Amino acid sequence: MNEARTRPLPNIRSLFIEGRLWHDRQNGNTYHAVSIEVNGKWLMNVGITYGYEDHYLQTALEWLKKWQLVHEDTRHVYDLKNTMDVYTARNYTLKRELFKDTMKGKKVEDYYHQLVRIEALKNGEF
Repeated sequence: MNEARTRPLPNIRSLFIEGRLWHDRQNGNTYHAVSIEVNGKWLMNVGITYGYEDHYLQTALEWLKKWQLVHEDTRHVYDLKNTMDVYTARNYTLKRELFKDTMKGKKVEDYYHQLVRIEALKNGEF
């Protein structure tokens, strides 16, 4: 894979993605929520989304692409390991312990603080 295509913003040194998964026993479905930290600072929460096992990594990558923090052609979070430190954690939890402050189903205007953090990261101020 072309390294230039997987290169993130030059000021991203480390990426930590935490996935919290919850299994709905009644219906047999698994859902997850994701928290993304960049350079040791919280950037955003994403979810609650349907998906099991490592699907939370794909959800995180989709949001990083959406906010143009990584190249659109990046296929997997681990493709970024050549250009930054990538850490991940997956925990199975109770539904009430999924991340509460998420962007899923909310208006972008409600998350102005997340947008400010993203812009600060793009400008190298994060």
